[in-house]
Amino acid sequence: MPSEPVADAPATADASAQPAAPSQAGSALPRSTGVTTETPAKSVSQVDSGTLEIYRRALIEATRRYKRYPGIAMEKGWQGKVEVHMVIGANGMLARTSIKTSSGHEVLDNQAVSMLKKGKTTVQIPPGLRGREFSIDVPVIFSLDNPNS
Repeated sequence: MPSEPVADAPATADASAQPAAPSQAGSALPRSTGVTTETPAKSVSQVDSGTLEIYRRALIEATRRYKRYPGIAMEKGWQGKVEVHMVIGANGMLARTSIKTSSGHEVLDNQAVSMLKKGKTTVQIPPGLRGREFSIDVPVIFSLDNPNS
């Protein structure tokens, strides 16, 4: 196990022997294996968790100005919390969105995605997250007690 590089062994304490892997040289850096321990720039969730949280908070703040409580939802008394999963590509553009947790009302879920897409365009990606793909979960709460926040 420890010294035979068959399939998963390149990440076992050979940080200085990196050039000795000719089969994966070149463009294998951005996401070659999930078990790297040598370079902190490879794992956004571990290394940049503070930066990711700062970006998430800035996104929540920027998104508030695009919040519109759907009229039909207000009329019917619909409320709920939507958690939207966003994947930001290495180019900084929104790669995809999905509903991680639904409010139970499609109109509220759709509004949450719409406002986050708009808000995303106004928030600059921090330098520590630029140039790589990362994902973020953002909550949006629709409450009739406080419809504009």
